Amino acid sequence: MLVKTDNLHEALLDNLYGAVFLSDLDLTILYANSAAESLFQMTRSKLCTLTIFDLLEDQIGFKKTLGELVDSGTPHTRRHEKINSKITGKSSKIDCSFTPIDVGETKRLLIEMHPIDHFVRINREHALLSAHDTSKSLVRGLAHEIKNPLGGIRGAAQLLDQEIVQHGMDEESRELTKIITTETDRLKDLVDRLLEPHHTLKFEKLNIHEVTEHVTSLLEAETHGNFQFTRDYDPSIPELNGDNKANTNFIDIPLVGNIAAGSPIDAIYNETEKINVPMFLLGKGSYFALNIIGDSMIEVGINEGDIAIIKQKSNANDGDLVAALIDDTETTLKRFKRSGPKIILKAENKNYKSQVYEPGSNIKIQGILSGLIRKYNS
Repeated sequence: MLVKTDNLHEALLDNLYGAVFLSDLDLTILYANSAAESLFQMTRSKLCTLTIFDLLEDQIGFKKTLGELVDSGTPHTRRHEKINSKITGKSSKIDCSFTPIDVGETKRLLIEMHPIDHFVRINREHALLSAHDTSKSLVRGLAHEIKNPLGGIRGAAQLLDQEIVQHGMDEESRELTKIITTETDRLKDLVDRLLEPHHTLKFEKLNIHEVTEHVTSLLEAETHGNFQFTRDYDPSIPELNGDNKANTNFIDIPLVGNIAAGSPIDAIYNETEKINVPMFLLGKGSYFALNIIGDSMIEVGINEGDIAIIKQKSNANDGDLVAALIDDTETTLKRFKRSGPKIILKAENKNYKSQVYEPGSNIKIQGILSGLIRKYNS
């Protein structure tokens, strides 16, 4: 039965943030406001065919609460209760308050439900920020400890170079001291970046051959001539944009759009934007980046707003985290599994159901997750 309300009172109730229900003592719903419709994704008239028991998972606990409420006649609150996932499609948590009221000579229950997923997410983000600040302090302390001996190593290399010149030793020996000096300078610059997180990279044109020649010289020194390196450079390769002081650490890859860590979303691609990525996140092959939307992968540390680094591949092994294209229109990031001929895209969030696809479904693997970039401050 749908209870009619005064227009003013109904307007006030419909503008409340929390879901409000009026029920009888058996928890049959008599009235629901607009927030309740939004929370449970169904109309008011449909809600008024259900009971509060139908909306929540812990029916036994609520029956016990109802008994205590009727006996005492005092308000009661239950916290962190789960909404019935069969109704909404995913499990959300709420705080739920019951207040006995009299409507004329009839006893009713006023029930208020407040979603808390948003606040839980905020608390989780605060915890991540706190952990990030702690890590930053540790890194800065470590950076100072590294920087001090680097100066000593560089000074020793310079003294050794002077000794080599005085004793007339060959140029190959001097080349080794030059490598030590160059590498200590590079490490010092890297440490300075750790100590100055707001340092802006200075992009300029770089010749990839200079980078490979630098790496080759390091490998020749490290292997003591036991390996022979053949140089076959292609002069037609265009120059790259990069920071000359960090040219062995970063590379540009395309940021091509968004990917859902939740329900699949329309595939969005825009290959005009680039993102600067540390090379340790990459290996051989082609890579691209995607913005993460949704929270279905939070249990493996993938949050909304992260940037996923994807290695292009058209196949995957069980357990891989994949970027998958569904029906050529939607894209999603999930854990890839096979169950016989079926393909399962598994969410890493207990509030989301796995997506199961029958043989013949149009599922294309776009790539495998290689790394993540997270921005804590705008």
